[in-house]
Amino acid sequence: MTLHHHTHPFNDTHNQSQHHLPLSLLPLSLLLVGALLAQPGRAGAQAQDPRALLRMAESAQANGQHRAALEIIVSLRGQVPAGQLAGMLSSSELALGDYLMAEQAAIAAMREAGDAWVSQHREALMNTLAQAALHLGEVVIEGL
Repeated sequence: MTLHHHTHPFNDTHNQSQHHLPLSLLPLSLLLVGALLAQPGRAGAQAQDPRALLRMAESAQANGQHRAALEIIVSLRGQVPAGQLAGMLSSSELALGDYLMAEQAAIAAMREAGDAWVSQHREALMNTLAQAALHLGEVVIEGL
C-alpha cells in the first residue's frame, strides 16, 4: 500500500489562479453549500429589513460573533444577491474553522461574476480561499 498526500491546489503559489476541487468532493461540497444556502431563516429575522440584518451580520463578524453572524446571513437567503450571501458565509465559516465550507462558499461567491459585492470583495474572497487551503488537503491511497 502506498499513501500519497497531495496539498490542496491553492497551496501551490504558482497555480493560484486555477480553482480545482477533488472530483470526489464536488458533489458533497455542492450539496453542503446548497443546503446551507437553502436553510430557511428565522421567522423574526425574515421580517426585518435586509439592510439592517446585513449591518447586524457585519457587526457580529467584526466583534468575533461568527456563529450569530452565520445565523443572520443564512436568514437572508433570497433577500440578498447569492454572491454576497455566499461571500459573507465564507468569512464566518472560515472564522469558525469550517475550512471546507468556507472554501466552497467563497468559490460559489466568485462564480457570481456580475455581483457588485463580489467584485468589490474579490481580494477578501481570494484571501479566504488561501486561508482555507492552508487547512485542506487530499489523501490518495493506492494499492489496496
